Amino acid sequence: MLGRFKEKVRRVPGGHWLWVGSTDKDGYGGIQRPTGNGGQKYKPAHIMAYELYKGPVPKGMVVMHMCDTPKCVNPAHLKLGTTAQNIADKVAKNRNNPPH
Repeated sequence: MLGRFKEKVRRVPGGHWLWVGSTDKDGYGGIQRPTGNGGQKYKPAHIMAYELYKGPVPKGMVVMHMCDTPKCVNPAHLKLGTTAQNIADKVAKNRNNPPH
């Protein structure tokens, strides 16, 4: 999975690792991964990055972007937090109503 993941990442100045694969309506990357029973399951790319480089995401936690770049999957730019912390971070940075 790591090789497939790396194929979808471009490192750019500023330390960002930008996801060049598919993205959702909010600009977050995602990847289809095998489920083991012949199916596929969608996983957000920043969560996949966290798991590949830092380890599992504990139950009740979310992966937050410290750099505020939805396409960034650099593990150094990701941290764990609660949903409440993620929402508070978005509000504090005036990102709670992104343009579509």
